[in-house]
Amino acid sequence: MTRVAIIGGGVSGAAAAYFLRAKQNLFPSQLKIDLYESSHRLGGRIFSEYRNSLVLERGAEGLSGRDTSAMELMEDLGLELVRPAALPLGIGCGGQFEVIDPEVLRPSLRGLRHLLGRRLISTRGKLETALRVLTRSFRDKDTHETSLARYLEESWGSEAAQRIFAPVYSGIYGGSADELSSRLAERLQGGRCAGPTKSALFSIATGMSSLVERFVELSGAQVHLESPITKLFRDSDRWLIADAPYDAVALCIPAPQAGALLLSLDQEAAKLLSAIRFTSVITVLLEIEPIDLPEASGCLMQRQNGLRAVSFVSQKWGHSSRSSSFVRGFFSPHRHLEDHDLITLLVNEIEALCGVRPRVISSLVDRWEAANPLLSVGYERIGARISEAVKALPGVFIPAGVYHGAGITDCINGARRSADLMADYLTSFSAVRSDYEHRISA
Repeated sequence: MTRVAIIGGGVSGAAAAYFLRAKQNLFPSQLKIDLYESSHRLGGRIFSEYRNSLVLERGAEGLSGRDTSAMELMEDLGLELVRPAALPLGIGCGGQFEVIDPEVLRPSLRGLRHLLGRRLISTRGKLETALRVLTRSFRDKDTHETSLARYLEESWGSEAAQRIFAPVYSGIYGGSADELSSRLAERLQGGRCAGPTKSALFSIATGMSSLVERFVELSGAQVHLESPITKLFRDSDRWLIADAPYDAVALCIPAPQAGALLLSLDQEAAKLLSAIRFTSVITVLLEIEPIDLPEASGCLMQRQNGLRAVSFVSQKWGHSSRSSSFVRGFFSPHRHLEDHDLITLLVNEIEALCGVRPRVISSLVDRWEAANPLLSVGYERIGARISEAVKALPGVFIPAGVYHGAGITDCINGARRSADLMADYLTSFSAVRSDYEHRISA
């Protein structure tokens, strides 16, 4: 029997189990997968709330459709896809709300014209932006990696960068533009001069939690909840976890936790993983009595009071009724603020945007610690070093989403790649062991 342990029951772990099971025909013996999760539930930062006929997301609300393989996978899994309403996105500052045409975020004359009409930028700021855009082709194309903040300022001018572009990228990747890498502008759009286009987001009709449940169901993995793994040992040609032997192990947990497990086995890999920084976020989901919200899917904020963004959930996903609607706020970590303080901050911001103070019916506050890796300057180089270092540990695999996954799609793709590598290793390992056992018996 071929035995595999997957540590971490988030989307990376569940997906790795699914993709590995799909390769079962490659193994000469039966494949047994054990999935270990330290908490009381699977899903990690995927967490769907079911309220009557509504599906509300308390964690990640969807997947990026820019990678068509993700949509194809959902169809293979038999999951019904839903898309958000075709509404624009806004940017807010001090109670002001401006709808932003996605084209404004591209270095084009049309985008420049739209940008020059925004109230969020002063006349001086608009002149600087125009100068930057119109002289772009005459400036040296600097491909050197720098901070995202510096790249945006060089491309658009300081005021436009701070008031419009930084909130967009920070809203997607977490962290501040000062912390993030300029490579993200390329990564998001596939080119240094590209900017965010129309939303390619989609979700699942039965809730994002259905994705994790489906992965686990089809994987046939034995799930061990409330089973934190704190030690990993090598015994001859196998790994020992929870006193059980395994031929291979996938570490689908946050990088620092993976580093702690590897500390006694490979100090280089452990050091690199432990150095990965993460972003955290607090989400506040409010059910409010219906009010007139801006005609938009949501509003990116300039980190006022730690507020990163406001999502008009009911308008975006159609979750509304005559008696209530839903709004969701995303905050930078505020450990000194209680839940009621965060709720008050969000209510105040909604009032500033709408001119009417909302009446709260119910609320849910979730504090997501280490939600995403912080993609700072050099993250690609560090990721390559981690991949190389882990090769020194035969049978240990770490999906790339653990150390530079920017979203659910990244986590799934990283899990798929790890499952491929694991299958290659296990088939060759099984062949060698079978040959050895045959020689011994002879």
